[in-house]
Amino acid sequence: MTKISPLKYMRRLLPSTSSSPHEQILLLGIKAGLFLIFLSPLVISTYLSYFPAIAPPVLYLRFLIEIVLLLYLLLLLKNPEWRPAFSPIVASFFIFVLVVGISDIFGINPQRSLWSTIHRMEGFLLTAHLAALFLVLCGIMRKWEDWRNLFRWIVFISVIVGIVGILQQLGLSFFYGPSNVRAESLRIESSLGNPIFYGEYLLFVFFFSLFLAALEKRPSLKTLFGFIALWQIVLLFYTGTRAAWIGAAAGIIFILGILLLGPGKINQKQKKCILSGILIFLALFLFLLLGYTSKTLMLAPMERYLNSWTALFYQTDVRFGAWQIGLEAWKKRPVLGYGQESFSYIYETQWHPTEIAREFAPFDTAHNKMIDLLVESGLVGLLSYIAIFTSSFFILWKNRFKNYLLALFAAGAFLTYSIRGLFAFDGLQASFLLTVTFAFAHSFNAENKKNAALPDKKFPALNTKMRIFFTLLLCVATIFLIKIFVIEPARDQRIFRQMVLAADNGETAQSLFWLEKAAKYNAYMRREIYLQGMVVADFALRKPDEKMPRDLLLAESKKILFAAGNNLAAAKDYSPIKTGLVATRLAYDLSMENPLMLAESEKIVNGVRTLNPAMPQSYYLLGAIQFRKGRPKEGIELLKKAYGIDGNAARFFWTHGEILAENGEFEKAAILMKKGIITGNWWTADNGAISGLAEIYGRLAEYEKLASFYEEVLWRYEKDRKSSNPLLYAYLFATYRKIGDWEKARFTAERLERKYPDLQSAAQELISSLGKNDDKRVETP
Repeated sequence: MTKISPLKYMRRLLPSTSSSPHEQILLLGIKAGLFLIFLSPLVISTYLSYFPAIAPPVLYLRFLIEIVLLLYLLLLLKNPEWRPAFSPIVASFFIFVLVVGISDIFGINPQRSLWSTIHRMEGFLLTAHLAALFLVLCGIMRKWEDWRNLFRWIVFISVIVGIVGILQQLGLSFFYGPSNVRAESLRIESSLGNPIFYGEYLLFVFFFSLFLAALEKRPSLKTLFGFIALWQIVLLFYTGTRAAWIGAAAGIIFILGILLLGPGKINQKQKKCILSGILIFLALFLFLLLGYTSKTLMLAPMERYLNSWTALFYQTDVRFGAWQIGLEAWKKRPVLGYGQESFSYIYETQWHPTEIAREFAPFDTAHNKMIDLLVESGLVGLLSYIAIFTSSFFILWKNRFKNYLLALFAAGAFLTYSIRGLFAFDGLQASFLLTVTFAFAHSFNAENKKNAALPDKKFPALNTKMRIFFTLLLCVATIFLIKIFVIEPARDQRIFRQMVLAADNGETAQSLFWLEKAAKYNAYMRREIYLQGMVVADFALRKPDEKMPRDLLLAESKKILFAAGNNLAAAKDYSPIKTGLVATRLAYDLSMENPLMLAESEKIVNGVRTLNPAMPQSYYLLGAIQFRKGRPKEGIELLKKAYGIDGNAARFFWTHGEILAENGEFEKAAILMKKGIITGNWWTADNGAISGLAEIYGRLAEYEKLASFYEEVLWRYEKDRKSSNPLLYAYLFATYRKIGDWEKARFTAERLERKYPDLQSAAQELISSLGKNDDKRVETP
């Protein structure tokens, strides 16, 4: 058997028409770069970023796309034949990019539209990089062989990503954070950090597997990629991503309908194979369904799918409220919209209670691609986006006889993505692979052949000096772009991570040091930095065992507050209501030791009310301010106004109780906070509420009531058949010990041991701590 060296294999990727060694080297570099780009789903770094599955792959893609674009432009200098052929897809794609760019420039915050947020890293930078990738793919990928090699690579990487997801669920993978970050929901997210992102990624690689099944000539490879497609459908099910499943169902039904009922492009044998595939799929679905009913497989995905029908038909999902707000906002700027990354500002400032969304829930996208486009780039942006799909369908239909199955599968992929987009937003991989699919559809164009070089009269060949000059210019420009768009954002991500981790570890002074360092570097992330800094400072002010010297903490908190206030008033930026409310709370807590800050907190919250008078949280904070001013009647009226907006009685009682506790009225506070917990059924949903009320009982030294409260919480957990927090047993044990009821304390430790066998040693330690004279065991009732 003849061995093929890697170099010879790479040479096979090169077109036989390229004669210049320089040209061959550039082509080899471009194709190697393209293959490296598709490793991005596996790029994760807890060292670089606090968002290990989002920022690192974005920076990785930016770097490689910029390098590949440089090589491609150098190739065009050498041989203009490699420019992309014209097609309606190319024209509509770049018209869309132009419209988005104009919308961002004339939007409400061009800087935010360019840079996006520190935790998403999208914006026009992502759009521009995807446009560069599309340009290179359309110019370089010209043969079915090229696309087959690329799709093989993408599918191979997707198999590894799938294995990572399975290992993650088994607790064997810990690429970032805890190894089983979503163990409660049992939804697979793999290395993409979010089940939604993984679900949309699987949609594309499922169709790429179908592409390969149609392109491959060997039956064994066709079968292999068919099974990989089924494997991806199973993984898609376990992501629990409802929008992706609705899209996949629509695409599969479309493809099967065309194959079985459309023009006679397949024979009876092929139809039997298709019917066999349907039967296998139905058997697989039945297996999943039986797994759900028999409680032997993952339950959460099936529960999500069943609940989605209720949400869809009865419109109970809060995202319907976001859609409504988005459409109302679009009517005010219908032509070009507000620019990218504007939805957070629009949603927070224009939110109002409706039957669908009675309470405020933050959204930074509408969870609907069409509405997002209307808001961000207006009707012109939406129409130019639809034009890309329309031209793609046109090219596929026009050239369907080149490869009927490929054209059909590509059309199915576009339909699947479009349907999914009605219920979800795009993540990085969805935008990335959609661009690849557009370039693939472009390759169907009958005119997409290697162009003949244009006559020298129109495009005279560059002399050696000019070519060297442009080569150096492009290299310098690329280095500059990498510094601005890759190296500096990587530094900013690293500093932000240090800031957050220091706060998580209780190192407030260190966290605020990193905050000051981060804020001076890049203006685009200051809103998020100051927001995080105010949260850190406010938590430290409330923490009784804070290590940072009090005077220094107060000074730094005040400094952050005023810096955030200046940033808040400067522009229509990301999450203004949330930032204003956090600033109000920080100023309110500072007023405990500096009464002058109470006026500042009132000023900030009134600014929030100006932005959105329908936000109930602002009235709760204003009520707290009035109580602190010694005006309880005015405070109660403001709390009632908040209740009139959101209709949340539990929040009304709880907030009233918290305010009374802050003003030293602990007995009344305990009654109201208990009422809030009961009204809102927070027994199993909010451990913070439980610990908050427990703290009040502790201050009152009412340990009998505290023990009774803990017993009631545990009883409600058992009644609702939910898994309780084992710490509750430890708290109850400590309470009984404080009271001096040693028998109930020992019995509580034994309950912990029975409920959580893995914590047997901890339970035995509790029992042994009672003392050797109290070793009589309590019989279980």
